[in-house]
Amino acid sequence: MHTHTSATSYQPGAPSNSPRDGGQDRYDDLHDEIGGEFTFSLERLAMSTSTTALLMGDAERAEADAQRALELLAQRPQEAQSAHVRAGAAADLAHARLLADDVDGAADALELVWAVPADQRKTGIVVRTARIARHLTRPVYHGAPLPTTLREQIEDFNRVSPPHRLAPHVGLLAIES
Repeated sequence: MHTHTSATSYQPGAPSNSPRDGGQDRYDDLHDEIGGEFTFSLERLAMSTSTTALLMGDAERAEADAQRALELLAQRPQEAQSAHVRAGAAADLAHARLLADDVDGAADALELVWAVPADQRKTGIVVRTARIARHLTRPVYHGAPLPTTLREQIEDFNRVSPPHRLAPHVGLLAIES
């Protein structure tokens, strides 16, 4: 899986030279004004590829991309770091480690997630942590203290999140399906 080069080399406001525009230099309202994924930072792109790798079942790639997102984020000044990217990448890292049967490593990665203030726990992080909790319900973890503790922490973490308070089950189910 590779990130398409146009996504990482896009320059807002630069004339479009794509084949769909006939190769002419034209301003593109959709991408120049809205931006979307074309304006994601490198750490946000790394987090997104980590999430994609998880959805594809590629734990090794997911772990590498999540770690890369966290490393890129750490290179920014504290005030320029995205809490959303940090939490999302940390949750992806935890999930990837669980897929590799590394519960202790997952617990370490989740430390960054627990630091997210309740009012900043958006749907993305709630969905990610809910997936981790679901993974921890597998029979192999029954009766094990650390997985039980992590499930409880996730339940407490998500219970006070805005998406859960608005619609505890409906909103998350709509995203999951």
